[in-house]
Amino acid sequence: MRLRDFAIVGLGAALCGCAVNIENAPINVPVNAATVQPAPSPVAPGSRGDSATAIGVAFSGGGTRAAAFSFGVLKELARTQTPADSAGSTLIDDVDFVSGVSGGSITASYFGYAGDAALTDFRDKFLVQDLQSTLHTDFWDPRNWLFAWAGGVNDRRGVQHWLDAHLFHDATFSALNAAGKPIVWINASDIYNETPFVFDHQTFGALCSDLSRLPLSEAVAASAAVPVAFAPIVMQSFPEACDYQLPEWASAALADPLSSEVLQAYARALSNYHDPAVMRYVKLLDGGLIDNFGLLGLSLRRLESSTPYGPMSAAQAATLKRLLFVVVDAGQSTGNSWVQTASGPEAPALLNAVTSTAMAAGTRGSFDIFVSLMEEWHSKVLDWRCSLTPQEVAGYRGTAAGYDCHDFEIYIARVPFSLLDPDEAKKLSRIPTTLALPTDEVDALIAGGGEALSRAPAYQNFLRSFTSARVALAAN
Repeated sequence: MRLRDFAIVGLGAALCGCAVNIENAPINVPVNAATVQPAPSPVAPGSRGDSATAIGVAFSGGGTRAAAFSFGVLKELARTQTPADSAGSTLIDDVDFVSGVSGGSITASYFGYAGDAALTDFRDKFLVQDLQSTLHTDFWDPRNWLFAWAGGVNDRRGVQHWLDAHLFHDATFSALNAAGKPIVWINASDIYNETPFVFDHQTFGALCSDLSRLPLSEAVAASAAVPVAFAPIVMQSFPEACDYQLPEWASAALADPLSSEVLQAYARALSNYHDPAVMRYVKLLDGGLIDNFGLLGLSLRRLESSTPYGPMSAAQAATLKRLLFVVVDAGQSTGNSWVQTASGPEAPALLNAVTSTAMAAGTRGSFDIFVSLMEEWHSKVLDWRCSLTPQEVAGYRGTAAGYDCHDFEIYIARVPFSLLDPDEAKKLSRIPTTLALPTDEVDALIAGGGEALSRAPAYQNFLRSFTSARVALAAN
């Protein structure tokens, strides 16, 4: 776009004289000792299905494109019978925790909320619907420039209201706490502390806020709040509502200059949430700005642990044989027309390219950190398992018979478009990351997600581990 065009639109905005009304009231409420639900137990691998098997899935951002591709992965897990189970259960029963960012957070939260019903109705209720039409997207509307100048063209109301009407029906996080449901982590970005903001009891404890009363739709709207297109979502801290004490691991991280920088940053954020001299309000944007895979939340839970096996319990660490992490990567869309000429990109494409570059760098970093942590965790769990006496093994497992301390593996299956045939991968990568897609593109993404998972080498190794010799930890 030429500078003259910007001047015309800017003049129109100035002459419009329209008042802007961005809804930025805090979305959370203070903790109430009389009504707050107790925090759920930590991540419990192997707690839903086969006690020897656990699966975690992380869904990347990328609008409906990411939501559909992630849904295809869930469908593939649901149609794959657990090799060790003759009763007919499938791998979806072994999914113990789900993490989601932006578009992926919609799939993650709805699966956590609706359970197996999500496998049959999510396509019709969300994937083939047009959420985009509820948003302000006209670049030439001067009112949208006013809103953008004030903080964001859209506030949370359009997305939040639509999600409640079509998916969540005003359900809160308390709906995720039922027995037999996976643990769900929705991820946003705290743009002041420059850290992930994970919607869990660790974060809300520091805010003295009641997570159980927060609508799921609000968390998803925060996770998907793309800068400029959306105004930041606001959370409030209520330090007077509870006697919060910084966890021991956080105090230790802040006191030790050699501790993990990721851990220090998160510990500092928790401290800031409870310090009104630093901040009273937390401003959230799209989780993909810091980690488009939603892996840093998982990494932090491991870093926080003071045991060689945490966040697993000792009994789980002694019983589990295989742990699979599926990292679904729906990528980012950056057009290539401006690299075919000397001119460009113009402002809209430039903004998209800059944002995508930053997100891609953060995503690669979070994946590398995660793989490194899992390798270290795997080694520590094996050392701990092999240090147990037969009496301790029997105490954890019920019996020491057949126990092999080395019989525990971690598999990390990254699932990108590139695992598909080149033509199909190219076609899916060109689908825009909007919140409205044609039905044929949605179905192609669903099919592609299932096919890509089935082709992931680490996933194939995981399946072979049920019937053949163990395969060492690998990431792809």
